[in-house]
Amino acid sequence: MTNIKKLDGKETSVYDLTQQQSEVRQFGKDMMDLAFIEKDDIRANKLSDLGYKLSRFGDVWSVKVNDLTPEQLQLVDYAQKEINAPKNKKKLEELRKRAQEKLEKAFVDAE
Repeated sequence: MTNIKKLDGKETSVYDLTQQQSEVRQFGKDMMDLAFIEKDDIRANKLSDLGYKLSRFGDVWSVKVNDLTPEQLQLVDYAQKEINAPKNKKKLEELRKRAQEKLEKAFVDAE
């Protein structure tokens, strides 16, 4: 019994991600992108590591909210501010655009 039938007739699985889990995963990916443009190498490594862990949020053996240390929670606060900062939004958008172009090119070249 892994499927649940909702009132609207749609079936969902207990393994499907919730909206909150999807948002945390996306934030983890954004943290990894932020690490790419971070000037401080130590902070960049920490952003990348925690971002990777959060990008797996909701998996069976993934990090839980209660597992985060006070230092990691401070890093999350820092990342939220930096990701939403106007100076970084443009850089992050360009980074994502380049990554998307590379991915599309890789699939075209593979054919």
